[in-house]
Amino acid sequence: MVQWLEKNKIQNKLFSAAWSIFLLAGFFWLTEWYIFDETGTCETVWWVLEYIIVIVSAVIILLNFICRKYSWKVILAYGIVGVIVLLSTYFSKDYNYIPVFLIFGAAYKQNSKRIITISAILTAAFLLIMLICSQTGLVENTLFWRSDGTAPRQSLGLVYASTAPSIYLGFILQYIYLRKQNLRVWEFAILEAINVFYFWATDSRMPFYLGTAVVLFFFIESLFNNHWRFTKHLKWLTVIAPGLIAVGTVIVYFLYDENSKFWESIDRVLSWRIWYGSRAIDAYGIKLFGQEISWIGYGSGAPEGTYNYVDCSYMQILLQFGVLLLAAIVFLYMVGIYRGAKRGDYWMVCILLIVCAYALTEPYLLNLVSLPLPILAVLALEPQSEPIKFEKNWLKNAINAE
Repeated sequence: MVQWLEKNKIQNKLFSAAWSIFLLAGFFWLTEWYIFDETGTCETVWWVLEYIIVIVSAVIILLNFICRKYSWKVILAYGIVGVIVLLSTYFSKDYNYIPVFLIFGAAYKQNSKRIITISAILTAAFLLIMLICSQTGLVENTLFWRSDGTAPRQSLGLVYASTAPSIYLGFILQYIYLRKQNLRVWEFAILEAINVFYFWATDSRMPFYLGTAVVLFFFIESLFNNHWRFTKHLKWLTVIAPGLIAVGTVIVYFLYDENSKFWESIDRVLSWRIWYGSRAIDAYGIKLFGQEISWIGYGSGAPEGTYNYVDCSYMQILLQFGVLLLAAIVFLYMVGIYRGAKRGDYWMVCILLIVCAYALTEPYLLNLVSLPLPILAVLALEPQSEPIKFEKNWLKNAINAE
């Protein structure tokens, strides 16, 4: 049976399907079709897709056990994380990390080029479809306004104005990972031109600033023949960086003083993100396995009540899902960065660090729909991590990579 499974690549085919459904379900959940549906049909469809993801992922994990793909170390680590996820789910009453946990288990040793190619294509297609639909009236294009009454911000058919630019930032990072040193000037120019368009349409500053910085950074790096010559000497510093960022972030929120002019000047630049996070700590406290919290923001379909949304991903996970789950997620990033550094893939290392940095102000630390790069921590990186070249049958070869 093991030989038959490996010969027919059953796990690869099943995971490609599960991964595609996972992304499509996540994208669908972010649309205003889903948000403003009063019939309950969209919610039913979404739940059906979620059940399919869970079932197919569980089947893949079982087949991986039969094929003995997991080492005892992996089984032990996965088991510990599984217990943490179950306990955090129970205390938070939020089930979103269950399918994510199963996806990670099913993704083990899947081909990185194939998986990221699939997500990059689906992301690009989704953004294009939503842009067309929002501009032709096929989906609601809600306008958001800043507190000073200026800058109408288009939702482009999604839950909030910053959603589409954040998803596009994820596409930029995926595209750079796939192309690496093969990137050309015209590709950087197109990536930035689209980034400017999203800024013009949504006035979303954080994804625009970071997206521009990412494009410029990788463009400058591409000008040198000896890639990452300095980064190679920072291996262990890059590995522990996610932990340092997480701990430093939590300390900042505890040290914050709303009566201090110093903190006020910093927080004003961050649109009062630290103030809301500090208030959330006072209101809810920190728990080992999290607690039930109803986040109320400014997005479409948000529940009524006093605004309490915490944008910082580290603090949001810490408050809602607890200390241990945040530690597990940070450790996942450290594993991914270690694997990238060990193989000399500093494109991957820098991309994962960029996601960690973006999570300081946005809730995308482990949002695989918007920024799926953390899944690289468990994917096969060699020899499949070679950059894509736009040659004959390149897409077919990438999708069918073993």
